[in-house]
This record gives sequence, structure tokens and C-alpha cells, in this order.
Amino acid sequence: MNLMGSPLVSVIVPVYNRKATIFRCLDSILKQSYRNLEVLVIDDGSDDGTSDICRSVSKTDACIKLFSQDNHGVSFSRNRGIAAATGKYVVFIDSDDYVNTQYVEGLVCSAERERVNLTISKTVHDYIDINHENHEIDFHECVGNIKKDYVKLQKLNDGPVGKLYKLEIIKKNRIWFPETMNFQEDCVFNMLYYNHIQDYRICLQSVYHVYRIKNDFNLSASLSRETFNSRIEHIRYLSEFLKMNTPDDSELAFGAAIMGAIRKAIFVKDSCNNYQAFLERIQTIASVSNLSYSANRCKTKMVLFCFKYKCYWPIYLYYKIRLRFESKDIFRWERLKWDKLKWIIMWEKLMDFASLLLPNMVTNVVILWRPTMNMIWKKLEFM
Repeated sequence: MNLMGSPLVSVIVPVYNRKATIFRCLDSILKQSYRNLEVLVIDDGSDDGTSDICRSVSKTDACIKLFSQDNHGVSFSRNRGIAAATGKYVVFIDSDDYVNTQYVEGLVCSAERERVNLTISKTVHDYIDINHENHEIDFHECVGNIKKDYVKLQKLNDGPVGKLYKLEIIKKNRIWFPETMNFQEDCVFNMLYYNHIQDYRICLQSVYHVYRIKNDFNLSASLSRETFNSRIEHIRYLSEFLKMNTPDDSELAFGAAIMGAIRKAIFVKDSCNNYQAFLERIQTIASVSNLSYSANRCKTKMVLFCFKYKCYWPIYLYYKIRLRFESKDIFRWERLKWDKLKWIIMWEKLMDFASLLLPNMVTNVVILWRPTMNMIWKKLEFM
């Protein structure tokens, strides 16, 4: 792209203890075919040698501006980058990711040519794990309406990376990453930005590589209260966004958010072995679930159905059973008495059977089984 008249692009790179990947990230930025850049590297209190690498690289190119601070989290770092940015456009690149050489050029050209306020790149996931293969998300070059296609875009890329934003819109409307959230804060940022734009463009010339080290999901991993609270905040923001914009498949999107919060509710540290604590969490979810929701998968429909009619025992039992089956020791008969195991098997079979019933039959099953669930729970108090 000809530099004459090309707009300045601010590249914001928050980094914390990424000694192994930060050089590759910055190197991919410095090799961009588009040269009118300012690179804002926000070092969030790294103590593993990352700071030394950032300082060394910053001396090789004047476009890099290094900011050092105490550890405040990724949202604080991104917000500091936004405050310091002076470009027409802004892109976010995580310190463990990297981009192809035409990344910025493709995004800027698409934004200028189509006159859109959001340009989205192609995303490739690079997994460092023998159980995963590197894979590409199915992107198609297109121009679309952000309000209509919100759910589709969330499935493609729900974070701030792989996107070109207009800095004027961000600053004029005071759009920031919520610093009190440690989960889904990037989704909230996008929703706040989407409220002020209409159209977007997907550009396949630009490729963003997401780097992931093995991180298998483990149901038994406990979560902090702050993470659960972030889920609740996300549901609140999503509810307001869906009310204002009514995108396609909005009920599926809201259902997915509720399911995410329900799964998190049972694994907050003080909820893992305490039904009362779980009950308080799920009632909090219910208090912010003020829109219609739905799901595609049968078992998810069952969970949401029980949630809708405030029948919370089956939900708790279902995830506790999944925890038991996830355990490597589940089939060690000496550790589980048969009278306990049979209840687990019976409940799993019941869920499979109930998920095949028609909606009106499901209603009857759940209502009739409430007294029975109390009896089953007494049998499963050991869990």
C-alpha cells in the first residue's frame, strides 16, 4: 500500500510473562508490509525476562513505544494502550499470537475501500498439543450488518484480536474494557463498540494466528468467585445488547451465555460440594436472565428447561455425575459401593431418555419427578 495518505494504525500489545512468544509477536508486527504504524507495548509487570526482550526490540525500531507498569491485568493494559493511541485505526494483538505480513495492510485497505467501521481478519488456531490439530475457522470474504450477524461473528471470533477498530468511535463513546471483569471482558468491549456501528467487512488477506498451549477443559477445575461474577456481568451486558439490536439467533446466544454461567456456578470453589452455595449462584443467574433463550443440543435443552422452571436439583446432580465420570477412578469398584453407583447410572440414563421426549412430555416428567429428586439427592449426599 502506498504510504502517501495512508492512515496511522495503532497496534496495542499487552504482555505479561510471555518470554517464549513475545519476540515472535513483535517480529511479525515489524515485518508488516504496511509501515505507517505505532506499536504500543504495555508490559504489565512481567518478571520472567519479557521486559528485557521488549526493551531490546524497541531499540531496533522507533515505531515501538514501551510502557511499563505494575501488574493490573489485561483490561487495564489495553485501556492504557487506547488512551495512548493516536492513530485513525487500532488493532489488538496478544503477546502469544502473531500475524502474517499483509495483516494490517489487508484490514486497512478493506476498511478504506468499503468505508466500514470494523474489519475482521481470518483466524487460524495453532495448538501446541498432541490432542489437537492446527485448524482454520471457516471464514468467507463478505460485507455484512453487525447487528444482524452478531451471533455468527461471535462464533467466528468473539475477542478484540483479529479486528480493526476506528479509534475515534472508541474514544468519542468512551468505550473501555471493564477492568473489574476477568472473563468475557473482551466480549463486553465488542458489544459496546457494536452499538455504535452498522457494517463490517471480513478480509481473508489478513491472517491472525492464535497460539494455544494444551489447555484441556476440566470440569473438576474450581473457579474463583470473580470469574463467576464476570459471567453475570457478561449476561447483563448481553441482555441489554440483544434488547437493542435483536440479531439473528439471539435466543441461542442468550441460551449459550446462561449455560456457560450455570456450568461455572457449580465449580466456584465454595460450590463444589455445597448445594446451598450452588443454589445461591444459580438464583443469581436467574435474576439476570430476563430474555427468551433456547438451545440446539438435547441435553442442553434439558438443563435450560429445568433452569426455566426453577428445578435446580437435576442440574446440580447432572454436573456432579459428569464430574464422577470424568474422574479416572470412576470405575474402581472398591472406591464406589454398588448402591451408590447404580444411582449415578440411573440418573445418566434418565437424562438421555428425557432428552428424547417431546417438550410437553418433558414438562410432566420434570414436575412429577421433583419429589423423587429429593429422594435421589439423599442417596447422593456423598458426592
